[in-house]
Amino acid sequence: MRDSRIALVLGGGGMRGLAHIGVLKVIRRLGIPITEIVGCSVGSFVGALTAAGVPVDLMERMALTIDRDTLLDFDYTGLIRKRTSAPSLFKGRRLFNFFRLSLPIDDFARLSLPLYINAVNIDSGGQTIFGFPETHNIPVHKAVYASCALPGLFPPVRINETYYVDGGTADGLPIAVSLAHDMDAIIAVNLESLHVVPPRTVHQEGLLAAMSQSHTIMRQAMTQFSIMKAEGRPLILIEPRVVHHGIFEFENHQGLIDEGERAAEEVLVNHPVLRTAGPAVA
Repeated sequence: MRDSRIALVLGGGGMRGLAHIGVLKVIRRLGIPITEIVGCSVGSFVGALTAAGVPVDLMERMALTIDRDTLLDFDYTGLIRKRTSAPSLFKGRRLFNFFRLSLPIDDFARLSLPLYINAVNIDSGGQTIFGFPETHNIPVHKAVYASCALPGLFPPVRINETYYVDGGTADGLPIAVSLAHDMDAIIAVNLESLHVVPPRTVHQEGLLAAMSQSHTIMRQAMTQFSIMKAEGRPLILIEPRVVHHGIFEFENHQGLIDEGERAAEEVLVNHPVLRTAGPAVA
């Protein structure tokens, strides 16, 4: 598989994104060489760590320390003063600084692998892909935050006179980026598949749970459309059973990582697309 061109597409899903780390453990263990990484929302952060050369075991240790106070800063004052004019429930400063301080390389041009991150222009609704040469002046951490700025929850970020929000608003699993690059195989990790676990009742779980589920339902519909467009192409779809886990549920971190590992092992070992792309990986 040394000469094969294999893309890794990591989808969005908040804290469900810890499952991406389990997927990466299997990819490393099987020796699958990744040519490029495409990330949306939390997938953009895990992708940026990977493209920066951060070892998977270090990612796992970092992930196990994340709690609510690490990422969330409720904007009590803003909501009281501005009410419905407030831009978001959270200030977004903790999330922004977490990305800024966690990424060892903040320059797209210096990453060890090409990294592409999607975000959405909140004014026009158009999708932007950071990581192409014309966007290399944008710090990686700022592009990651843009891709994670879920509307209503985190404020948009300003980049070159334009305000951006979560890439999942347009495409939670941006397979199209790698399809355009004519890869030999595309490994895509969908964290928001509603058919892999029993339906979840959230109406009594509070505002964040209801918003989380609503976003998941909308993004799943868009994801299925993206997957349909890849029909006939060498797409390898991994769907960890994590959709029941809230995007702001700070529990069972190791369980999420383990589920990503289980799902990847089930799909990747002796996968026929990988066998045709090159020598066996297991």
